[in-house]
Amino acid sequence: MCDEGLKRFRQASSYQAQAEWLVLQNKDCPFSIKHRMYRVKGLWFAAQRKFDDARRCFADDVSLSFSCRLGPVKAKFHYAS
Repeated sequence: MCDEGLKRFRQASSYQAQAEWLVLQNKDCPFSIKHRMYRVKGLWFAAQRKFDDARRCFADDVSLSFSCRLGPVKAKFHYAS
């Protein structure tokens, strides 16, 4: 049972990496898709207990979410230590 869960986790990780590559390679990809990708990636890192990586992804998610509504926004995020 545990081996099956680990196999699915690795497969999901592979799919997530492929999706991220496709989104980042497409310069015309809408902000709405990019912000959702960063949200899912943040949840993925949080599930792996990689909280610093998750926090960075959530910050990118928020920035892109504002860009969806207001147009491109150049925001600087200061990550708390």
